[in-house]
Formats: sequence, C-alpha cells, structure tokens
Amino acid sequence: MSIVWVKLYDEGKDDAVGQPIFIKIESLDPPIIGALAKAAKAELKKELDHAGLTEIFVYPPGTEPPFSQDKALKAWDPIPSNSSGPQPLIVVAPQQQEDGEKHFSFFFICSLLNLFKSSLANN
Repeated sequence: MSIVWVKLYDEGKDDAVGQPIFIKIESLDPPIIGALAKAAKAELKKELDHAGLTEIFVYPPGTEPPFSQDKALKAWDPIPSNSSGPQPLIVVAPQQQEDGEKHFSFFFICSLLNLFKSSLANN
C-alpha cells in the first residue's frame, strides 16, 4: 500500500480547498496517477462527486495556479516519490456549479433550441 498526500483545488481558483490530505492506494507497483485520481475521487467523494474521473487532473508537487492541463501528469505516469506531507501532489477538478448556474445553462440551451425550431418553421 502507498500513501500519497494531495492538495485539492477547484479549476480557476487560486486557493486550495481545505487542508492537504493523504490517500491510500492499494496494491499497485508502481502506483500510477490514474489510480491516484480514482482513489482521490473515492476519498474526496463530497468534494469531487460532481466531477467525472476524466475531468480530474493531477500535477506535480509545487505546481501553482493557474493550472494548465498540458502540465498535468499523465494517467500512466508513476506517482512522484517526493509527494510527502510537506510536498503534496496537486489535484484539480472543475468547479461545482451552483443550482442557479445549472438552471441558467439549461434555460439558455432550451431558449436556443426554441429559437432554432422557430427559425426552421419560418423557412
């Protein structure tokens, strides 16, 4: 079993979400980033329930915002050995949208569809 420290960020935010935590990864030799992301999603269920596994990115220790996906570790990369408590890996997930934002997005899409339907009917 491996223990890895992670610090969670919401995409587009400069401040971490809470304190770093450790995640246990079972029976992988060597442990890889894809398994860490899956374990992080399970361990941080409340914080990451809104994010799909493919939307979670892991960065090397010391990475600072703004986060660029081209600098993220690949799913098949080994977990860096220097990811101890003082140097946690950085886990970045999309921001959880508030209900009002989801409602607005849904309303906006429905409005566009209705506009499109009416323009087709007029032609």
